[in-house]
Amino acid sequence: MLRIAWFSPISSTKALRSADYTRAILPRVPSDWEIEIFVDSEDWETNREHRFLGYPIYLHHRAFLRDQARPFDLFIFHVEDRKSCSFVQTAIGIWPGIVIYHDLNLNRLEQAQLEHATTGEALNRTFHATHGSEAPPVGDYLARGWSIEIFDRAYPKFGTELNLAEVIIVENERSCAELKNRNLPGRIELSAPPVDPISADLVNTQRVSLRARHGIRADEFVVGLAAQFFLEDRATLSLEAFLEAQRSFVKNGLPLARLVWLAEDEACAKRARELLARVPQADLVCDRSLVLVAGSDEEFATLLSVCDVFLAICFNALRGLPLAALKTMARGIPTLTGYFGPSAELPVGAVLPVPLGLGEREFVASSLVKLRGDPDFRERLGVGALEYIGTVTESGGVLADLIAVIDSAAEKLGKTLRHRRELMTEIEKHFSSKLYRELQIKMPAASSSLSWDSPFNGAYRTLGWASEEVKPL
Repeated sequence: MLRIAWFSPISSTKALRSADYTRAILPRVPSDWEIEIFVDSEDWETNREHRFLGYPIYLHHRAFLRDQARPFDLFIFHVEDRKSCSFVQTAIGIWPGIVIYHDLNLNRLEQAQLEHATTGEALNRTFHATHGSEAPPVGDYLARGWSIEIFDRAYPKFGTELNLAEVIIVENERSCAELKNRNLPGRIELSAPPVDPISADLVNTQRVSLRARHGIRADEFVVGLAAQFFLEDRATLSLEAFLEAQRSFVKNGLPLARLVWLAEDEACAKRARELLARVPQADLVCDRSLVLVAGSDEEFATLLSVCDVFLAICFNALRGLPLAALKTMARGIPTLTGYFGPSAELPVGAVLPVPLGLGEREFVASSLVKLRGDPDFRERLGVGALEYIGTVTESGGVLADLIAVIDSAAEKLGKTLRHRRELMTEIEKHFSSKLYRELQIKMPAASSSLSWDSPFNGAYRTLGWASEEVKPL
């Protein structure tokens, strides 16, 4: 029997990699694993049954009490660049365990809503809000696409919790190499995010249904996009490339393609529509675009089936391939990715890599034209994507990786946990005695009235004042 404290968001409406991992892995874990899931107040209040996938869930601050009642053998923490994971980062500083980083960059700069590619003022304001007034004014560099490597050290990519983790699991080789270069005390391991292949029959059924529901003709060429509004997601470049491809279709007498932008909520949908409205030649882009909002992660994954091609051209050294891209690959849909960072680790036959930099927009546009005119090429890319998913990211294999890490680290983690519990017990006794002595000095009448039949007995017991170790005067 392995008793595990599992810290992770579980919301299915926020496109969280950590929650997606939890949903994919927990139904497959060995039957002798006893898991308790610890969440933040939002997930706790939303889940009225206080159970998730058959496992009990608790507010994260109850982990200490749950461990006191029946000690855990292992703590597993899931972290990514979302506020929903802040409680996990706090818990890592308390308990030693295995930390799974779904997103190694822990701060991002958001694309300026009205000033992208024109001025860096809005970006500088974001820098200052994130890093303080002393942050160097590099917004103009970013807005113009210039290198900011010389400023890189001014902005921490990782949280201090990395120094506290006993074992760290990351999702790509680039992140693994980056952490090993930092000489962290914990072990660094590599494991893919769990994504399972979807059958072609199911994808085709979903595609027919979705296109009928949203007024898309069966023979339309549909380009999918799920970019967020961060600089690295290159939403503007994707739209410019789509516009250029549309011009090519018009020139060659072909029907216009359709752009489907998948948004995780109404706020994202609103910003997507605003960005689409600013692209020139509305008849080629805005009027040929459809923004769809997914009510849950499951619905979002289903909506991906509407696409013939998917754009995921990210420019990030550590964040990894977007989850939407992996789930599109799992459907055998050709996916264009930026040839940089973790995306460059993918086999060429599994995706269509886009060289970033000069000529990037033209390459994406010409690739869309080629993919539309060559069904055999699309099919080959789809087959390669499915082979990659079935070999690397299938959830059974990801679970096997996790089990192997647990088995190899169990002895050391057990010793560290025992030492941490002893230390916390000593600290608790120290501050309990200190507080009691202060109470004796400042409120002698109250301290002399401590007794077993007091209405405050529960608090006295917790503080150790109702035991033989601390006796009232």
